[in-house]
Amino acid sequence: MYTWNMPNTFPQSKACLYNQTNVDDYFSLQTGCELISVPACVYFDSKTSRDFLSQHDYLPNNTGSLLLSGRLSDWLQQTVADCVQPIPAVIQCQDGPLQDYWVVNIVQQVAAINEAKSMAGSFGIYHKLVYLSETDDSLFLARCKGNLAEVLVSNALKQALQQTDFRILKFYTCPTS
Repeated sequence: MYTWNMPNTFPQSKACLYNQTNVDDYFSLQTGCELISVPACVYFDSKTSRDFLSQHDYLPNNTGSLLLSGRLSDWLQQTVADCVQPIPAVIQCQDGPLQDYWVVNIVQQVAAINEAKSMAGSFGIYHKLVYLSETDDSLFLARCKGNLAEVLVSNALKQALQQTDFRILKFYTCPTS
């Protein structure tokens, strides 16, 4: 099992920031549940150009959610449809709006924390986080029960994604010991 996160090579100064004019708080995108009231569009701001951002299929952002190109969002809808709820996004760049990006709300949760080996701190923050070993070969994209900030990717889905031409995707192995 893996976490899907920001690549170390992506400059943080070019990340996309959730625009405060959005009606909903972005924490609603971290619950691992389907949104009842889906916004028509989610807005982000970036201090870089549309050209730079459009070279990436995954855009790091401050919501803890997946901000993905239309083609990657479509691929996930076809591959793990029961795990995702895509919402249109517009990114206001220094040279105008960038469209055909989607915030992918992850609507599944997986119990993946090895409580016996992990060390929980206050406020649900883990000082040491150890995951259970993945037990099946199914495709999934999910939030981690007990640590909803984590986006978990099954080994099978990671392998399938790595066989595509999607750009700038980074997965980190979940520690199991």
